[in-house]
Amino acid sequence: MKIKNIGSALMFFVVFLVCACSTPVTKTQFENAKFSARPTNSEAVALIASYMQNILIDPNSLLLKCSHVTGKGWARQFATDEPVFGHIVLCTVNAKNKLGGYTGQKPYIYVINGSKITAFEFNTQPWAEGQLHALIEKYEQEVPAN
Repeated sequence: MKIKNIGSALMFFVVFLVCACSTPVTKTQFENAKFSARPTNSEAVALIASYMQNILIDPNSLLLKCSHVTGKGWARQFATDEPVFGHIVLCTVNAKNKLGGYTGQKPYIYVINGSKITAFEFNTQPWAEGQLHALIEKYEQEVPAN
């Protein structure tokens, strides 16, 4: 019984250390990032749909629901990854798998910078490995000072 509690405590401690090592983007990094012109909502959705069509098993089954294009921001999949800068769009994606059934809506964050698009699956369980570290910047208010 005690081993289980020690194991749980150790797992919590490891997850805490990994999360504590995640450093936010500095104000200087954000100011030095290159951003393309902000795409319109329809341009962003078309770009995301095209991106997803190229990676899905059944591209015709894509069900995509997206927010409007937010301001400039950054995202990264893991705390140790370099941040990807661009315009942020939040979407849910549902498509058929190899067995022909729909997988269910999965939340994604897309970072669009010109014709380059990067997708990050958003894991809503904060203790799960691969938790998305994302922040939509509100310029001076949310960018930490150096």
